[in-house]
Amino acid sequence: MKITKRQLRRLIREEKQKLMHETIADMMSTEGAISNLVAEFQAGMDGLFQEDPEMFAGRSTEREWKMQVDGATEMLANELAKTVERVEMMLHDGQVRGDHW
Repeated sequence: MKITKRQLRRLIREEKQKLMHETIADMMSTEGAISNLVAEFQAGMDGLFQEDPEMFAGRSTEREWKMQVDGATEMLANELAKTVERVEMMLHDGQVRGDHW
């Protein structure tokens, strides 16, 4: 069976659209998992000051601690998103093997 260049281009375009749709759907669930993890981290870190305020004496006020936790939470979210993207690209490029880790 022969196909024309035009048909081949259309098939490639359609497959690319399918792949992009699947990747976006997969990333939405991954983003949800990252959001949940980041929220748990933030809640845990926020609660530390309430659990043992003496531990922070001379180092951070409650307000300062909250600002530090906010910054760390944002940093964690960014780093997790970058890592997931990097590993996904490595996987798509065939750079990850079963014995890689």
